[in-house]
Amino acid sequence: GRKFVESKGGKVVIIPFLKGYSTTNLIKKIKRF
Repeated sequence: GRKFVESKGGKVVIIPFLKGYSTTNLIKKIKRF
């Protein structure tokens, strides 16, 4: 869950669904940051 991620120094980013973008492409873009 979110608290687990934050406890590890991570951050939960909620991205609204963007029309025209597949879930896979969104994940790839997220991993670049």
